[in-house]
Amino acid sequence: MNLIVACDQKYNIGKGGDLLTYLPEDLKRFKAITYGNVMIMGRKTIESLPGGRLLPGRETWILTRDTTYAKEGAKIFHSVEAIAAHIHEVNMDTSKIFVCGGAEIYTLFLPYCGQAYVTHIENDFQGDVGIPSIEQEPGWYLTYRSGIKEQDGLKYYYATYANKSYTQF
Repeated sequence: MNLIVACDQKYNIGKGGDLLTYLPEDLKRFKAITYGNVMIMGRKTIESLPGGRLLPGRETWILTRDTTYAKEGAKIFHSVEAIAAHIHEVNMDTSKIFVCGGAEIYTLFLPYCGQAYVTHIENDFQGDVGIPSIEQEPGWYLTYRSGIKEQDGLKYYYATYANKSYTQF
């Protein structure tokens, strides 16, 4: 299982119910990495997408506590355990699964992810939603770091981390 996220220097991922900033190149990268795969998102994250629409070319799994929630075209789950059971039931290759947010979903699935694709934005957006610092999490180590990129005065880079101690579903 994989994690994909964009965050600022303090591992904030959002502010006021929205992304921290708009980086078109990063969104293209997100699409290239997740296209043709499964994305796990929380209900609030899926509803924050333009029009609340599912992203094309990807299977969407939504994790929510709301047992009455329905979203056409998505699979709805109410616990991590239910997702694990489904993965075993269909004998799914977990390398094709990407955890895509929000903060609570990232935190829940972090121990099960073997790889993380992180866009580090070199700024402090004073966000109100964050995730744990992957570099500080036991077992995680850097495997790739791009050069610095820049857009509209914002500097950022891509990093890939591996987790040598992840728990497999």
